[in-house]
Amino acid sequence: MRIGMIGTGGFARRGPLPAIPLTADVELVAAYDPQPGSAADALERWGSGTVCDSIDELLGRGDVDAVMVVSPPQSHLDVATAVLEAGKPLICEKPVTLGSADVGRLAALAEKRGIPVAVDHEFRYDPAMLLLRDRLRAGDIGKVRSSALTAIATFGVDPASEAIRYWNFHHSATLGGGMLPQFACHLIDLHLYLFGDLEARGGYLPIMVDQKPGRPATPGGPEGPMRAVEVEDTGALSGRLADGGAASLALSMVATAMPTLSWAIYGEEGTLFYQGRNGWFGGTVTAAHGWAGAPESVAVPPRAREVEAPDMNGWIQDLISELLTDFAATVGGRPGAGRFATLTDEVKVWGLIEQWRAQHRG
Repeated sequence: MRIGMIGTGGFARRGPLPAIPLTADVELVAAYDPQPGSAADALERWGSGTVCDSIDELLGRGDVDAVMVVSPPQSHLDVATAVLEAGKPLICEKPVTLGSADVGRLAALAEKRGIPVAVDHEFRYDPAMLLLRDRLRAGDIGKVRSSALTAIATFGVDPASEAIRYWNFHHSATLGGGMLPQFACHLIDLHLYLFGDLEARGGYLPIMVDQKPGRPATPGGPEGPMRAVEVEDTGALSGRLADGGAASLALSMVATAMPTLSWAIYGEEGTLFYQGRNGWFGGTVTAAHGWAGAPESVAVPPRAREVEAPDMNGWIQDLISELLTDFAATVGGRPGAGRFATLTDEVKVWGLIEQWRAQHRG
């Protein structure tokens, strides 16, 4: 599958771009970015092909089988619409748009044109998450009574994390910012993928770091003036699972601690527990059954690449590579895992985000 990429800065360099060379039968053949030199550098480092001067030029190329959109969220609706109208299969970074209504419009257009679309919810490909899903579907712990997930990230305050150290769209209420669409969306999608459904039943979404400095005008120069953060960076969410069980999500992207992901799923016949190791990924799964059942370690299947990822970005690259392999099979008309999130899934994710935000406002 030959990919044309729109947007080659920021997250594209931490995830999608390095993932492409890891993926058999997938290559980067064209790129566009409005920042001078960015697309050329991306092609030199992670692919080979053509630097396009416009989105239209990229979409008109016959050697582009699918388009990956990793531009800022506020551009996604127009760019994704153009991709679909050009008849190209689409992989879109989350958040796909700035709300559920616009995602629904894209979903309708893709269905009308018969074009496959994947949303970059790569957590679906983590071996431990797939193990949890398989165990739940097999009825290993019976009907789920409650699910308690804690996800702690530090990048909102880590001085080394320039992506959101300075004020940008992550902190804007109108540009797709906030903890929910920027990182908790993956966990919301996982709830839908593992349990089948999730309803929003209450949310508290404070802003704990209420100001961010502007980016320096020159590298190493003084920081810009402080600007107000407009959207949540922390949250406590409640929900109802498909079978009536309770769900709770404790979330933060401004914690001064090691990033961690833990998930306890309690059923009428047992418990499943996940504890992240490499930040959120590379963790362990433990199961216990019956009233007096001792916790037992459950073997997590190996990743497709038997190479130890050095950090969280390395794991994300591996998971995106799995998504690309899966999507390439669909585009090529071959059997695949079919795990990738669709626009229909993303409508549900955004709908939950909107409901929890409304519940927080009261």
